[in-house]
Amino acid sequence: MDYKDKGHWEIDFRKRLDEYRTSDAQGFPISIKIGVYSGCFHNEHSPNAYQEIYDYMEKHQFDCGYEEHESGPEVLAWIALGTAGLTLSKSVVDFVIAIINARTNGRKKGDRSDGNIKLIVRRYGNKGNIKEETILEISDTNTITNDIVEKAILTALKKDYNNK
Repeated sequence: MDYKDKGHWEIDFRKRLDEYRTSDAQGFPISIKIGVYSGCFHNEHSPNAYQEIYDYMEKHQFDCGYEEHESGPEVLAWIALGTAGLTLSKSVVDFVIAIINARTNGRKKGDRSDGNIKLIVRRYGNKGNIKEETILEISDTNTITNDIVEKAILTALKKDYNNK
């Protein structure tokens, strides 16, 4: 891999996904970012939300990676390729929903972050490039279900998968 023409965030991102890659399974790694349009969504600015996220992580098992960034948490997940097509683990979707709900609850308890959040899917494209797509915009008044999140993620990924 030639990193000399890549930006710093792209190098870090590629390394995170490469570390999460599973060699013995059919599929590919993705990043699901729960980000903000402006400002920060981090422990320092959203302590109530992050306490809820940490509590969730302590009480649940999930088969994904987790990274904290100033602009919001990132979930690293494996998309399995099977006879039924692309599949995403239920525990991953549950975790993403828990993060979204934690932010809403945190804001109700006084966290400083404001504005809508966005759900972003990042992955490698067909040519080894990094592809990024905002798949949902979420406000505190939206009701977000597991079905909505899973469908949005898989719909975005199926566009690439079907174009191979």
